[in-house]
Formats: sequence, structure tokens, C-alpha cells
Amino acid sequence: METEFFMRWKENGQSYYKVLKRKDMQEKFASTLSRFPLLKDTDVEEMENIIQCAKSIFFDFDSIDSDKNITKKIEINYWLYDGNTGICLIEKNDMNIMFLVETLFDNCTYEGILNKIPQEFEIKWTIKGKNNVKKVTREQIIKTFEKYAYEDAMNNGISKRILEITPYATEFYISWDNTSEVNSFYYKDIWHKEEQSGIPIPSIHRLIWKELKLLCDIKTE
Repeated sequence: METEFFMRWKENGQSYYKVLKRKDMQEKFASTLSRFPLLKDTDVEEMENIIQCAKSIFFDFDSIDSDKNITKKIEINYWLYDGNTGICLIEKNDMNIMFLVETLFDNCTYEGILNKIPQEFEIKWTIKGKNNVKKVTREQIIKTFEKYAYEDAMNNGISKRILEITPYATEFYISWDNTSEVNSFYYKDIWHKEEQSGIPIPSIHRLIWKELKLLCDIKTE
């Protein structure tokens, strides 16, 4: 597990990010928590686990006062290293726990330079020795794979991994000239800069490969 985690948030329609030291956030959380001795363990246990174990976290500030938020609950979305996801629900009318949440997220929004996340990134591929590139939107990728993540037992694991990296990816790459039984889907991200990582995808995951071909403008049967 890395000593840092990736924090994303949305504010006034724009997405931002910041890489945070896990230890620093744990200490800040403990310090803030000590000011609210009456908070129940169950109210903060999940938040403690998120800070300790999450790979990335997302919070939508625009949803706090949105008229569409009829549940009066705030969602903290998080992704674990195994690709699984979770949602921590916070009651808006619980002022103590809300203060705790806002104190933590103030660390993102009011310290240092705001790093914007562009809505588009590049998908690159090689086919018949020719290199190709096109722009795709994050929303486009999410809409493509989210149906498999929650409704397809065969492809949900790989889909969840693709969905986890999509919000902060800078590049996808696939070599269609690789005809081995297990090809890899490579990516770079904002967090790790030029470091390239890969997700091995066996050919048996035909629906995943079909969607990737469509994204690369390759005809499918």
C-alpha cells in the first residue's frame, strides 16, 4: 500500500485533485476527532478505514446544497487497491460529523494550488505497426464500462479497475498487434506522471475487448 492517496473533488462543475500523505491525514483526522469526544465509534470508523486503506477518494462539493439531494446525505466515494469501491454516507444534519468531514476536505480546497483535471485524455493504440491516437472523455469511458461493473459477473473485476483509473488517467494504450492469449491494457495517470502501468486482460473477456476496439474505432463482428 502506498504512503499517499489520491484525492479528487468537484466544485462549481470543475474537477480537481491533490495527492495527500496518508500519515498526515491520519494525524489530522485524529487531532480533529479528539475535539468531538461524543461522536460514536460507528460514525467515524468507516472514515478512518477510508483514510487508512483507500487508493483514491472523491467528494462532490456541489452536491452539499443541491436541490436534487433529497436524501440529505453526502457521499464520500472511495476506491480500494483491489478495484472494489464503496460509499460512505454522511448525514447533513449531523453538525459534528459534518465539521469533521469539512475539516478534512479543507485540506484539499484551501491549501496550495488547485490542480484541475481535464475532461478529456488520449487513447493510443498500435495496429498493423501503425500508431494511432484520439481524444476521449472520462464520461464516455465511464458510461462504456459501468454497466459491466455492476451487472456482469464475468467482467466486473476488470471493469471496476478501468473505472477506478479513468477519473485521473492521462493516457490509455493498447497494442492490437499483440495476439497472445493475455494482452494488456496500459495507462498513465496524473498521480504517477510518466510511469506506465498495465491491466492484463485475457481474451476470454470478449465484451471488454469489444468495447476497447470500439473506442479505438476498430470494427467488430
